[in-house]
Amino acid sequence: MARRLLVVALAALLLAVASRARAHVVVVDDDDEGGLGYIVTLDDDDADAEDLCAALEAQSDPPGSEPDLFPGALLRRARQVACARQVRGICRRVFRRGALGIRGMVVDAISRARIAALARCLPRAVLEPDQPVRAQSPFDPTGAVPVWNLDRLDQPFLPLDGVARLASPANGGGAGVHAYVIDSGVRASHREFASPTGGSRVDRGVDLVALHSAGGGTRNSPFNGGYNGGYGSTAQGLNSEDLAARDCDGHGTHIAGTLAGNTVGVAPSVRIHPARVLDCRGDGRASDVVAALDWCAGHVLYNRAVKSPSGDVNDAAAHPAVATLALGLMAGARSLAMERAVVQFTRRTGALVVVAAGNFRDADACDVSPARVNAALTMGASDAADRAYVHGATGACVDAWAPGVDVLSACGGVRRCDSPGDDAYAAQSGTSMAVGHGAGAAALLLGEHPGADAVTVKAALVEGATGGTVWGWTLPGTTTATIRVPAGGWGRLSPSPSE
Repeated sequence: MARRLLVVALAALLLAVASRARAHVVVVDDDDEGGLGYIVTLDDDDADAEDLCAALEAQSDPPGSEPDLFPGALLRRARQVACARQVRGICRRVFRRGALGIRGMVVDAISRARIAALARCLPRAVLEPDQPVRAQSPFDPTGAVPVWNLDRLDQPFLPLDGVARLASPANGGGAGVHAYVIDSGVRASHREFASPTGGSRVDRGVDLVALHSAGGGTRNSPFNGGYNGGYGSTAQGLNSEDLAARDCDGHGTHIAGTLAGNTVGVAPSVRIHPARVLDCRGDGRASDVVAALDWCAGHVLYNRAVKSPSGDVNDAAAHPAVATLALGLMAGARSLAMERAVVQFTRRTGALVVVAAGNFRDADACDVSPARVNAALTMGASDAADRAYVHGATGACVDAWAPGVDVLSACGGVRRCDSPGDDAYAAQSGTSMAVGHGAGAAALLLGEHPGADAVTVKAALVEGATGGTVWGWTLPGTTTATIRVPAGGWGRLSPSPSE
């Protein structure tokens, strides 16, 4: 009895102190009690997410004992006793400390009152809504057009000369480079990805959408990294079908085709690793993007450790990589968890992430995730006349432009193809299409300089872009420079400030 009184007294004290150490709660609107749930990013001092969820999921406490969310400290136990019982049964996914060093969990959509209770339990955590993400190219099944976009990348100004000179002996067409396409999956059997030695250049990836569908993983499936050896634990709740990352929308196949297709791609020798976060309608959620970035980072670090003669995970040349996020939140929406994951991906792997500015007419790319992340290369879309895409976001966060209107590429999903197949093509428009070109250019640069880090690659692409080319309405401070692949290669690169 005396022990319980002490615990209750300590709980009261903690609630009084909590005003000086509150969780960072990001709110969408006053009526938000539904939606996709919440992402909880934990502080280093908080308990492990898996232990937290195990306790929160418990239906009853063992007789004569208190649940122990915060083992080893009576004050933490008192804090848990005071509020954790209000938030049971809500955990959906756990992020262990994986390749990105992110710890946290995704919880069900709950009321504002229950979120406040969870914030009191975790005063140093960041709680924010798990927001919807969308592919950044509208459904636009136009007819096939000439592959003008590849021709545009190898020359500074119009008019086009009718010849695309991208792959060269210097860059090897991106041979040895690995592209992580975080999207709707990729149709690996499409002829654009056929390897000259047989098989496909699309490797098995990961399907995060499967965790939300029947039979595709179970509630509370812990997920991160996907690789062991100290760079992330083996993903649980995923089977062989989940790892295929098949594309039923077509968006990811189109992006991968522009990036690395045999005839429609910028870098036709790149190997592709799909991470599926968008469903058959091109919709997804921010927490899946975070998980996908973690998986991709684990894959990069694991392969460097295996391939490097010294087993050095920082040996970028052992596994040069680039990642794409041709998706984003709604106009004006931010996800701190997604932004942090992009930054951590570049820091941990040294690989560049290429993102879409967004398809929001008159909107500022600096107001939306992930386009606003400075560590990424944010791409705007232009047409065959170098005019800015009329539906694209602009502003100072756009780093460069690339073709993004009526771009012909591989078609691999029923939503974007009249007759999807291994020889199907479609022309699409959007800032997503520009991402494929930017990532392809990055892959060619890495083919020439496989040890270059994200800062160096981004600087080379931005500084090498041709200014004064893009016209049309844009927000003040928007660059007018178009990405360019120099015919003679990039030559010697300026090292990043970290080198």
